Amino acid sequence: MKKVQVGDYGFLKRQKMFYILKVVGCIAAGILMYGVGYYVNKGNPKNICSVLALLMSLPMAKAMTEFIVVFPFQEVTKERYEKVRSICPQDGKLMTGMVITSEKRVMNLDFLLEYQGNVIALAGNKETDITYVRDYLVKGVRNWGFDYQVKVIKEEKAFLSAIQSCNPVKVSEQEQKDVVSYLQSLIVK
Repeated sequence: MKKVQVGDYGFLKRQKMFYILKVVGCIAAGILMYGVGYYVNKGNPKNICSVLALLMSLPMAKAMTEFIVVFPFQEVTKERYEKVRSICPQDGKLMTGMVITSEKRVMNLDFLLEYQGNVIALAGNKETDITYVRDYLVKGVRNWGFDYQVKVIKEEKAFLSAIQSCNPVKVSEQEQKDVVSYLQSLIVK
């Protein structure tokens, strides 16, 4: 079975399950630590195990926060993914189900394609401020590849036609790797 990488189809669903399991695991570990300390200290709850059990609330709170951030967003359907994947160039990097955050908001992109100096993104259904998303991506991508063209589109038909009609821009292989790495680093994980 192929491991799902950041930005691959199914990553968002896998992350949601991971966060739920992490919360449940932290709660179970905390209860177990408290119970062991309570038993070993003959019914006295004031012990180091109680402190350790209490500290399990920190990773649990982090996992719960991450889950709350990604919960409202859904993975794209397999049919929709296959449709977009079929028109994408073979050497392009297609990412899907992206939930990215800035200091001001949480953003969702159904698809993002990096291909020969172009970054073309399809905003998620709940995304309303396309100009903010575009400005955010342009600012970040330009730090790693100055000549990159960035488009954020709201309608799927326009997105598909933008993929088919994108003009290659000359960028170095290192710039391309840096931009892809940057885009993957934006995804909540």
